[in-house]
Amino acid sequence: MSKANFAKYKEYRSDFVGKLDFFPSHWSVKRIQDIGQIQYGLGQPPAYQEMGLPFIRATNVERGKIVDKGMEFIKPEDIPVGRNPILKENDLIVVRSGAYTGDSAIIPSKYDGAVAGYDLLLRPSTKRIIPKYISYTLLSNYVLRDQLILDSFRAAQPHLNKEELSKTIIVVPPLEEQQAIADYLDAKTKQIDRKIELLESKAEKYADLKQSLINETVTRGLDKSVPVKDSGVEWIGQIPSHWEVKRLKDVGFLYSGLAGKSGEDFTRACMQNQKRGKERRLLSWQRNWQPVSHNEWRCVGIA
Repeated sequence: MSKANFAKYKEYRSDFVGKLDFFPSHWSVKRIQDIGQIQYGLGQPPAYQEMGLPFIRATNVERGKIVDKGMEFIKPEDIPVGRNPILKENDLIVVRSGAYTGDSAIIPSKYDGAVAGYDLLLRPSTKRIIPKYISYTLLSNYVLRDQLILDSFRAAQPHLNKEELSKTIIVVPPLEEQQAIADYLDAKTKQIDRKIELLESKAEKYADLKQSLINETVTRGLDKSVPVKDSGVEWIGQIPSHWEVKRLKDVGFLYSGLAGKSGEDFTRACMQNQKRGKERRLLSWQRNWQPVSHNEWRCVGIA
């Protein structure tokens, strides 16, 4: 049933559900433990292989989707006896720790039979919840931002455990309405994703154009009609005939950063500006340097 088949809700109610102000009065309030089974993934992985079962880690979870980039594989026989980390289509992976704690993704048919890594596995009960609906719900602000991420910050390192995920509160419409909401969001997010792809493609092309413009202008100048010569440097190519090729050290002074330095290592570089020419040379490093006339010295602070 499409979104258009539903009339405007007549009544709404308010309840303590994160920062959710109100929701349709005929929806129920439940905890995630009420709508499915939660378990941990495999944990410490066996040795990775070139072929085998896909081993889905937090790095493969990206805002509702499983991404192929960086996918690892393990041998089926390396799964410890007594563990059941095998994923089924429409299961959900919830990132358990790290920078992306709380992020989640639904398992597509492509990864039916894959292995859940360190993260949490949620297997929805289809008699109580539509998997796609709970997938979108887990990404909503009132669940992800106001509950999962908040709970994960109770430790020094962001971390989410089975008990915290189990107690997370969600609002649940009737099954028919869940399906309509999931279908609507599938269609709309697909359109948005397509627009994002087009914009990213344009951004990539403009970035290439920008780099090409910089490369050409700093090696050929603004006047493309001037005579050119071979620079003698393979990756530079031809340059205007009146230009010179120099090393970076010929046009300035190079200094390392302060990493690993402390106390007496902090010094000042003192340079003499010779009146008879533009050339500058490094005179010395002095620990307890006292400034003198600027007619004689030019000083650059390193500390």
